[in-house]
Amino acid sequence: GGSMNFEEISVVIPYIEVSTGRTGIGINLDAEQVASPRAFKTHACYDFCPKGAGKYLAVIRNPLDATPSMYTFMNGWVFRDGCVSPELYIRDFLAQAVGPVDIAKPTTFVYVIESWWKHREDDNVLLYFYEDMLEDLAGVVREVAEFIGCGAGNEELQKLVVKQASKEFM
Repeated sequence: GGSMNFEEISVVIPYIEVSTGRTGIGINLDAEQVASPRAFKTHACYDFCPKGAGKYLAVIRNPLDATPSMYTFMNGWVFRDGCVSPELYIRDFLAQAVGPVDIAKPTTFVYVIESWWKHREDDNVLLYFYEDMLEDLAGVVREVAEFIGCGAGNEELQKLVVKQASKEFM
């Protein structure tokens, strides 16, 4: 485990919203993945996530920290570099009305958090706060390994995951 032999992380762990369709980058969500269990990532609310026998790891981040980070991620990718000021993006992002739209349109940050929070006690949902993950990444990795049934008790693999999930490595 731990191979970094891929061009972009979305090839290994597909990002549901941007993999296919009008906004897609041409990644087949049904294609064979390099690891088991299969993993997908999304920014969708609980309601719009595919349901089945899977497990869900939901990470909630403080909106005041997430918004500038999301601006940096979107700038030059979703909108042309510099055509939207950070101040305008942050104001509009935080001011959106609460409520779902559909998977193809962004829903509000607050609604996404609320949708996952309602399921925090479900057996197939593990919810974390991003800030807590930064404080105890090794503990989070141990818990996630137990939760998904992969690498639990394998200290060497868990150390590798902690290294490769660190901000310094990324």
